[in-house]
Amino acid sequence: MSNELLIDVPRLGWLIDGDEATPHVAVMLQDTGRQIVLTVPNRGLEPGDTYAEWFFESMGFETDKPAREAPRNLVFHDNNGPVALVGCRTVGGSFQLPGPGAGKIVPNFAVIGSSSLNLERVHGIRTELPGLTVWSGISSISTEVTRGQETTVNIVAEAPEEIRLDQRNNLTLRPDFRVPPPRQDGSVKADNIVQLVTSKKTPSGWSDLLESHLAIRELLVVSAWEQFGFSKLSVSRLDDSEMTMAGDEVGPTWREVRTHRLRQHKDWSTRPRFLFTLSDIGTQGVAKWITLRRRFGRAVSALVSVSDQQDAFWETRLMLTGVALEALGYQLALDAGGKDLNDRKQLPFPKALELVLEELPLLPFPDADAWVERAKRCNSGIKHPDNPMPDSLEVANTQRENLLVLRLWIAGRLGCPKGVLEQRLPIDPLFSEYMNAE
Repeated sequence: MSNELLIDVPRLGWLIDGDEATPHVAVMLQDTGRQIVLTVPNRGLEPGDTYAEWFFESMGFETDKPAREAPRNLVFHDNNGPVALVGCRTVGGSFQLPGPGAGKIVPNFAVIGSSSLNLERVHGIRTELPGLTVWSGISSISTEVTRGQETTVNIVAEAPEEIRLDQRNNLTLRPDFRVPPPRQDGSVKADNIVQLVTSKKTPSGWSDLLESHLAIRELLVVSAWEQFGFSKLSVSRLDDSEMTMAGDEVGPTWREVRTHRLRQHKDWSTRPRFLFTLSDIGTQGVAKWITLRRRFGRAVSALVSVSDQQDAFWETRLMLTGVALEALGYQLALDAGGKDLNDRKQLPFPKALELVLEELPLLPFPDADAWVERAKRCNSGIKHPDNPMPDSLEVANTQRENLLVLRLWIAGRLGCPKGVLEQRLPIDPLFSEYMNAE
């Protein structure tokens, strides 16, 4: 077995906590499919057991003196190699009274192959979003077919130059390719990939460097209305260099990371259909998106939440779209000097919708006034018990229209040409009206 974390496959090894005073202890590390769990055995309530004290607070035990806390960074090590556990927190345990027990620790990230206890701050993070490869349209693999008496096929795998997307955290789009070992039938496969990289000269927290990656994922969600996820995550530090056989440094080592704090990629049943792509908005549009996402954060957050809650009730999803539209309209009103706000600095919901419509590059429905009235009626009917409850089909279609308005507004702000949107809108997954099943 290689050094990897497979779901529901436990690994037994030793714990390293950086404290020479604590005894050696055998532990179990396992990826349950929902979280990564380190199980630490201990002697229960027997005095002087450091490992037991780690779990007193999470189990609700009160002690005469403050109990020792588990370190935020730990290392697991077995015959397959080390795994650094970053951002550890105790999540309880169990004791026999009297007798031994075991506590559980859940890390935010598991860095495969690293034995460092100094990974709370890193220099670089690299991710792979399969949706980004399709959205960007960038390929590292080209094919040339020459037909004559004999047909020849020339396949070239060569990565284009990387593309700088945003100066903050040096957000870079890095095309690449991967050639796995030949299959048993002798066939060879080359995978076209596009990586996202953020880096800093001074080490930074994971959340800071990951924020730009999350922003790009949300941009893809807005464009295709798909629940895109990450397929790979790697991390690097400048003091962890990759060496050649001759002992020369060739750059920082990128260590594979396992985590359940990021949405994971799931294979698509059909190829995503994007409302706009990188070629439509350019790198300038990506930079505008990162700025827009910060400025209109409440609206964008509510919009993406609808995508992340595909199984929620229509009423819940409609309310989130209402929150997004109201927040968007309110910020637009503030940017215009606040002249549309009332005496209490509030913005009526219909006025918020009108302000959004004023900036829309094209309408996704024939009658804008009818949509404003419909959105207001459904929003009020769900929020206020003194209003009639709207029909379920109307709720479903109104939230669909609300989502189209929000996404089209964003596309316009990012610089997508109106002609492109007119061409793509009819094939968008939200364009067709929901109908009652006969």
